[in-house]
Amino acid sequence: MAKKADPIKEAGLEVKLNTPIGVGQYLYLEQPDFEFNAAGDWKVKLFLDPTQDEVKVMMATMDELLEKALVHFTDKAETPKKKKLVRPSDNTPYYFETDDEDEPTGRIYLNPKSIASGTTAEGETWKRKMPIFDAQGVRVIGKLNAGSGTTMRVSLLLRAYFNVQSGVGVSLRLTAVQIVDLKQFGGGIQTAEDAGFAKIEGGFSADTFESPTEDSGAVGRANGEEAGIGTTEDDGDGDY
Repeated sequence: MAKKADPIKEAGLEVKLNTPIGVGQYLYLEQPDFEFNAAGDWKVKLFLDPTQDEVKVMMATMDELLEKALVHFTDKAETPKKKKLVRPSDNTPYYFETDDEDEPTGRIYLNPKSIASGTTAEGETWKRKMPIFDAQGVRVIGKLNAGSGTTMRVSLLLRAYFNVQSGVGVSLRLTAVQIVDLKQFGGGIQTAEDAGFAKIEGGFSADTFESPTEDSGAVGRANGEEAGIGTTEDDGDGDY
């Protein structure tokens, strides 16, 4: 079967890029998100610093692709009425973050995603895992429990689109992830730094602490008498 033509790719409205390193939130990289899509979505919210040169270049690439798409779809529109429908979508490639008072935080964020499963035109089902690599570029095999706060960069496929309802936009298809600094979810507080504790010189040290024997009763009130617990007589009735 001949490969189906891709007019978006043929028009030069598709770009591959790797983002600069940012901070990930709401990661669905090992288990898809099925809340809004029964096929599942791989996705992450990636925060970046727009003052960094690499981020500026990325933003410019996205802006240029959007402008090129606007020209392309305007030229393709056959009538003045249809040309009026060609306008920028509210769904932009990147967003400027604001706080609860709607004030800018100084960060931007991306919302890339990709479908985790589907069905071909021939009726065959397929599933796709999200490729995850470590900082050395080695493919990760096994469960990471990567959570919010993980430092990372992602590989994207940018594709321009146009529809009458939303206008012209650029979609961000998530194709791979590289973890730079892993923050795991579900582990709770693992270090003093996690809890916000600083080192106090001259205080208690676990390195020099010797645990008392179990029968000494020195720690944790090892016997009931020290804990103020009296004894009870067995009434001999057995279980109840």
